[in-house]
Amino acid sequence: MFSLLHLCKKRKLYIIFTLLISILSIIITLYWNYELSQMINQVQVGIFITSTQIVVILILMIASALSQGGFTYLSGYAGEYLTHDLRMHLAQRLFTKKYYEVEQLNVGEQLSQLQNEVTEVSQYLIGNLFLLINDGIRFLFTFIWLLILDSKLAILSNLPVLVILIYVVFSSEVIESLTKQGQRKQQELNGFTDTLLTLFPVIRIYEACDLLQNRYYNKVEEWQQITIREEMTKARLMSLSAVLSCIPLILLLLVGGTLVIRGDISIGLVYMFINLSGNVSGVMMNMPGHIARLRRFIGNLNRILNEEEGL
Repeated sequence: MFSLLHLCKKRKLYIIFTLLISILSIIITLYWNYELSQMINQVQVGIFITSTQIVVILILMIASALSQGGFTYLSGYAGEYLTHDLRMHLAQRLFTKKYYEVEQLNVGEQLSQLQNEVTEVSQYLIGNLFLLINDGIRFLFTFIWLLILDSKLAILSNLPVLVILIYVVFSSEVIESLTKQGQRKQQELNGFTDTLLTLFPVIRIYEACDLLQNRYYNKVEEWQQITIREEMTKARLMSLSAVLSCIPLILLLLVGGTLVIRGDISIGLVYMFINLSGNVSGVMMNMPGHIARLRRFIGNLNRILNEEEGL
């Protein structure tokens, strides 16, 4: 995590603006749902909806679209800047090495780092980092808002979230372990490929092509098997996560419907809980993959920055 903070230090302004627009977006979404629930309650008791309310709803919809578009733009902008900084650091490290240090470099490992670790870190910075932060903000603000509206309904309908949290920790550990194994196999394959290319003239002289070709195919097969196993395991775990994430919604319908029948809460409030449930259970459904990708990203980033800074 320290490596990530070190990378973000130079781009604090962009990151702060991105976080602020994310917070603004969820606040607008929560207020829009609140206004809509009030309109539902008015219709239920036979009160007409005013033109002012409709205008407010339209303004909130436009503001929500603009804020989400702003978040997408700013997060992409900040991610590109962070990626640029990372690549420039790596280039600076390579070009400032002394001649004897360059000779000692393992070309296969360097190619593996450029093709795999740096590329994966760059893709995560642009496509996943700020989405994970945005999901966290949505989860936190929504859950607090639901507690404020009706703490009893919020707690009862989200009790299964504790079970989902335990499952998230377990599944993310499994996914991370398989991901690391696949990454190691890929690095071994890249290193072996570089060795074959470097020593190809010698290999031809001693007629060792068939032997080394079989070894190369074995390396490819090992990497392929661990990759397939990783994807199949991820699919099974994420599918179960999706099923578990539906339990809070079922409880919400059961508890909320009972309270509406008893007259303890309004239909508009239940509607708002249902509409916002995706910000809680939906986030938890995607969390195993998020955590596994984050851990892989942090591991790659640590290796890159540690090598650069000689830590």
